[in-house]
Parts: sequence; structure tokens; C-alpha cells
Amino acid sequence: MKKNVLFFIVILCLFFSPLTTVATSWAYPFITWEENLYVVTDTKIEKVEEEIGQVTTYSDMELLPENFSNAYQKGTKFYKIKGVTTEEAIAVEVENGYFLKAIREEIYLGESSTEPVVKSHKLKSSAEAEEKAEEKKNGLVVMTIYLLFFIAIFSSSIVFFVRKRKGGE
Repeated sequence: MKKNVLFFIVILCLFFSPLTTVATSWAYPFITWEENLYVVTDTKIEKVEEEIGQVTTYSDMELLPENFSNAYQKGTKFYKIKGVTTEEAIAVEVENGYFLKAIREEIYLGESSTEPVVKSHKLKSSAEAEEKAEEKKNGLVVMTIYLLFFIAIFSSSIVFFVRKRKGGE
């Protein structure tokens, strides 16, 4: 009987324990092009000019060299927006003929540089992105603590009732 209770508790702990993921947590979807990092927004773009590049490498695990994206697959094309400089923004073709605006946020130096990978030229937006990422991380920590507390209370209750039942028989 004791082995059954212990087995049940172990199974419950495994079932309710938080699963870890190996993917990197990104604050926003982005692409890199010509040593710049562009954050992709929800703003639809109607008029584009010539194609200026395409994603050559996709990864949600690590930072990679030029024309890299954490959200768009290899081959995703990006274009110059009519009337907008590429220093300000570019358009990402997310579906055939459907473009989203990507705003230049930071200078991207790539993984092979001895400098930091990104250098912000918009400190306010970078600070906001870091703050959001920190809030998300803190929320996950709090949820994990609540879950572990629940597991401890639940397991203790089972042990208590099993012992009480065993004593009553």
C-alpha cells in the first residue's frame, strides 16, 4: 500500500511539474538586414518598391549572422517601403502579397563580432522590450512557485488521508 501511495505521488509530481523548453525567449519577432535589427509590427503595408533581401537563416534558439529571423522562415522576402527609407523601416512579405512593417530598432552586429550583438539607438524602446521580457520572466517564476505550492499541499493531503484511513481500518 505504501509503495502505491509513493508511486501515485511521484506520478502526480511529474504530471504537474513545469516543463522546461529549450527555445530562446524573444521579446518580439524580428529580422536582421545590413547590420540592423528590424522589429516586425502588425502594421499592414500597401505599397512596396523593390525587393531588398530575404531571410537566409531562421532560428528560435540562437542569434545568427545577417538576414536572420527569429520568426520568419528562410526565403521570406523583405522590401523597401514606398516613401520610407530603409533606415526607418522595411516591409516583410508574410504571405503572398501581404506585407507587414518592420521598424529599425537596433544595430545588429551578428554573432561573430567581439562587440555586443546589438547596440540600441532607440534606448526607450529597447528598455521597454527588456522590461516586458523581465515582467514575463517574473510572471513565470511566480506561477512556478504557485504550482509547486499546490503540488506540496496536494501531496500532503493525500499522505494525510492515506495515513488516516490506514489508522481507521
